[in-house]
Amino acid sequence: MENSLVIVGTLTKVPRYRKSPSGIEHCQFWLSHRSQQTEAGFVRSAQCFIAVVASGDKFSKQLLPLEMGCTVRVRGFLQTQRSRNGESKLVLHAQHIELLA
Repeated sequence: MENSLVIVGTLTKVPRYRKSPSGIEHCQFWLSHRSQQTEAGFVRSAQCFIAVVASGDKFSKQLLPLEMGCTVRVRGFLQTQRSRNGESKLVLHAQHIELLA
């Protein structure tokens, strides 16, 4: 089964960096996306907010310039993440991040 997403958006919060007990580095941030899309011949406004998680050494140096307000293109896969209070949210697990502005 295919599970992939590419989205361009703006960071809406300061990225949060942490290291797991097994030593894996993680960076979590929120993206805001707004665009015009054509569906069934009509142009409509598309907007969403999505949590992004980037894990592993390959992102540790690449993500240092990330800050609130910068624009990035993220490619990855979607996964449900359950919080400590039992709430589920959809998270984009990044496989590639490109800083655009």
